[in-house]
Amino acid sequence: MLSLLCVGMTEIVVGIVVAVILVGGFGGYIAYKIWAKKRGKCGCGCDCGSCSGCGVCPSAKKEKK
Repeated sequence: MLSLLCVGMTEIVVGIVVAVILVGGFGGYIAYKIWAKKRGKCGCGCDCGSCSGCGVCPSAKKEKK
């Protein structure tokens, strides 16, 4: 009975660790995107030569001014 309880606790702890890593990574990605948008960075890398949405890109508008 005790061995079964230990195996169950191990699975729970590993599941919690994996969930924290995934949520932390996703949260970091979202935070970076918000940070970049506030500074006028574009999500596409601002390679306007191959971008069909260059007219709406905030970085491209800054370069034209």
